[in-house]
Amino acid sequence: MSEVAIVDTGGEPVLVLPAVLDFSAADGLLAAARQLAGRACLVDGAAVTRFSTPCAQILLALGRRPEPMTLLHPSEQLISALGELGILDQFKVRIDPQ
Repeated sequence: MSEVAIVDTGGEPVLVLPAVLDFSAADGLLAAARQLAGRACLVDGAAVTRFSTPCAQILLALGRRPEPMTLLHPSEQLISALGELGILDQFKVRIDPQ
């Protein structure tokens, strides 16, 4: 998958992140975040291999809304990028056992 997708699971919607979240992916991520306005959501970051600062800003804004947002299965690269930016502690992270 090369684009951000919102998957309806019958419960909280899941925002599925693509492998590459660079500057060119920021518009799609922002549009998806706007679609989730007023709704709790999960953000599946398992596929992320490259992550840019504009996308980090969008995820940070999504995580600071009153509605809960949880990072689900974040990849090592996503965890590392958020840690290097000093914002990892701003997110609730859930890693389910496989």
